Amino acid sequence: MILSPGTRAALVALLLLSGCGTTLRVFEENDVGGFGGGTDRYYTQGLRIELTRPLEGEVPVISPIGRFLWLYPEADAYLMQRQYVSLAGGHKIFTPEDITVPTLQVDDRPYAGWLYGAVTHHNLALGHVPQAERANAPLMAGPTKSTLFSRDDRLDSLEVQIGIVGPSSLAEDVQTEFHEWIGAKRPEGWDNQLSDELGVNVVFTRKIRHNHGRFAIFGLEHDLITTFGGSGGNVESYVLIGGQMRVGGRLRRDFGIEPGGADIGLEELRRRLEQRFPDLSEHELKRLNDQFGGGFSWYVFAGVEGRFVINNIFLDGNTSKDSHSVNKERFVADFKLGIALQFRSFEISYTQVARTPEFRRASDPQIFGSLNVAFRF
Repeated sequence: MILSPGTRAALVALLLLSGCGTTLRVFEENDVGGFGGGTDRYYTQGLRIELTRPLEGEVPVISPIGRFLWLYPEADAYLMQRQYVSLAGGHKIFTPEDITVPTLQVDDRPYAGWLYGAVTHHNLALGHVPQAERANAPLMAGPTKSTLFSRDDRLDSLEVQIGIVGPSSLAEDVQTEFHEWIGAKRPEGWDNQLSDELGVNVVFTRKIRHNHGRFAIFGLEHDLITTFGGSGGNVESYVLIGGQMRVGGRLRRDFGIEPGGADIGLEELRRRLEQRFPDLSEHELKRLNDQFGGGFSWYVFAGVEGRFVINNIFLDGNTSKDSHSVNKERFVADFKLGIALQFRSFEISYTQVARTPEFRRASDPQIFGSLNVAFRF
């Protein structure tokens, strides 16, 4: 894996900002042979390095926007709410199907790169309190212990991305160097890539964890995580909806392993709940320990995410300049299948993704793999 200079600088900055209670997460997506689909085309490389930590206070600009848009739940709707902030640096590479052709391929997608930084504010809400219970609660009485193991938790994430599309993203240098390193064919068409353009995107996602339970056989646990949200900006604008089913052993009370999702501080949350309810029984303490990061856990998962695409600079071309473009598909879906392992402060997962065609000429799905690794300090 070859890192661009900007990505290396972002990694150094993230490490310098790390501290107790912080999680470092690395996402690597690729379609190279033996890892993803082995096709070396379209969305061919993606890297994101993300640092998440608990927040005492607010993120300037982002937090007020979230409140103004009513993106976060009411204070009394959940047993406990907690704020997190993520800093991230990312890099993506897009190419046509045949990278050995030096001339412009007018019927295939443009060459493009996207180098960006991101700040995300997360609002985690645990233990949903039904409206009827809130209405009947005595004045000044907060949610009771009966909501501690509620089935519906919620994570709202609001992210601002700022970066560059075009030659300054260094996508040509990264792909050329990586292909030389692995002995793959040299990309020849980067002279036809999109022009430099400043990119700004605002992304919101809401995840709700439903129906946590246990199967009657083998003691396996399961849950369902639904997602909806969207993005707005000159890079990508879309509306999304999706879901993911997880089945495994000692399933943690988190929201899966995906780019942009907060790595909630499980141990810290468990301590706060134990302090709030000092009369917990041994059985309840064990349940908390299992749900909030105690020991080894694993799960397999399957999911689908659909997007209605409004604009996509990597297909539509530059916003204010003449550039190569193709006719995009309005509806795109990702089908995901994977496995995750978690042990105390370490997590690793692999996801195989099949993406439906993003533009009219493409007839085959895009296949790529996603490797995600995380460590809590």
